[in-house]
Amino acid sequence: MAPLLQTTLQLLCKLQPKLSAVHLCYACQPKVTPNPRYTVDSDHEKSKRQITAIVRPLKANELQNTLSEAKYAVISPNKVKAAVSFKPETVGSQIPAASLNLSDEGTQARQWPAVFAALSKARLTGLVVSTALAGCALAAPTPFATATVFLSHPGTSLLGLCVGTGLTSAAANTVNQMMEIPYDSQMKRTQSRPLVRGLITPFQAGCFAFVSAVSGVGLLYATTNTLVACLGLGNMLLYTCIYTPLKRVSQLNTWVGSLVGAIPPLMGWATATGHLEWGSLILAALLFAWQFPHFMALSWNVRGDYARAGFVMTANVNPALAKRTSLRYAIVSGLVCLAGAGCSAVSLGPWAGWSLGLGTLPVNAALVYYAYKFYKASPDQSSSAARQLFRASLIHLPVCMTAMLICTHWTAIPVV
Repeated sequence: MAPLLQTTLQLLCKLQPKLSAVHLCYACQPKVTPNPRYTVDSDHEKSKRQITAIVRPLKANELQNTLSEAKYAVISPNKVKAAVSFKPETVGSQIPAASLNLSDEGTQARQWPAVFAALSKARLTGLVVSTALAGCALAAPTPFATATVFLSHPGTSLLGLCVGTGLTSAAANTVNQMMEIPYDSQMKRTQSRPLVRGLITPFQAGCFAFVSAVSGVGLLYATTNTLVACLGLGNMLLYTCIYTPLKRVSQLNTWVGSLVGAIPPLMGWATATGHLEWGSLILAALLFAWQFPHFMALSWNVRGDYARAGFVMTANVNPALAKRTSLRYAIVSGLVCLAGAGCSAVSLGPWAGWSLGLGTLPVNAALVYYAYKFYKASPDQSSSAARQLFRASLIHLPVCMTAMLICTHWTAIPVV
């Protein structure tokens, strides 16, 4: 038995350099983990994952004790036989097909809609489409709505705006995920993305992005006007070619990303008017300012993940600036709403201005309050304050946009 034990221990030590004890995991039932080929790791880490081993580095004295104790250990002959005959290349065959995404064609077909929705970041795309619709709805009842296509076929233009904006957003988000596969695999909040898990190949995702981009821009051009199509194409390029690479270079990426979020309302306004007016700029300014307290609060509690993946975010490179920026732009959001109320009073009448200003006052005050609370929070209370600010931002934007729509359309109704 002693020579057999010695042979087994020598084999295990060869599998793990740097004097580490290797414990083979026979119950190979992994959780949903990132695809190993996309993980940024050392070769040593990759070899450990390929043989599905759990490694605990040992000190020299601990290793000596382990080797000496193993001489007198009682090991099942079956386990010794399995260890001696172990072949790393056979590990994949021990893993259930479900965990390797080797499901049948019917299951794969049912998964495609969910995969494409995840690639498109469906909730984010929905927000983008809603802000574009808000811009169009704000411009439609005003004297500025003079676009020929919109006046001739308003329903077709609205549908084209929704679908075209959604497709360009889906394309941009897909390319973003393709460029960040190795880094998404390092973050808990992004490890379940389809490309990281291997549910779809980069080539397939690229085809989806290409088709979405071409059809989206083409649909915007055909159903709205040239300005809207150019804004959609420019925003897509801004997100993929500037914002995404900048995330690993400078914290200015947040400012660029906020600019990306401010363009969809301009697309909606231009759909109805054919050009840009001060009203569209106010709505775009609101979207630009709102994203800072929203994203700073969102990124605060995952700043460790961002740092681990190598992303240069304000929350992890300059936490104090993140808090100040949240408060500063929360105040700016309130001022933009007041400016919108003033413009409404001039163009639509005093009642429109007063109703908009008073209607958005509670949520603006709440956003500033929670941003100030986040700014003043101690290190122990910052996480809780960030969550409160994030929830407040989720309420703030829909309420402000709804108030703008109600005030605009209510005052646009002619009095009989």
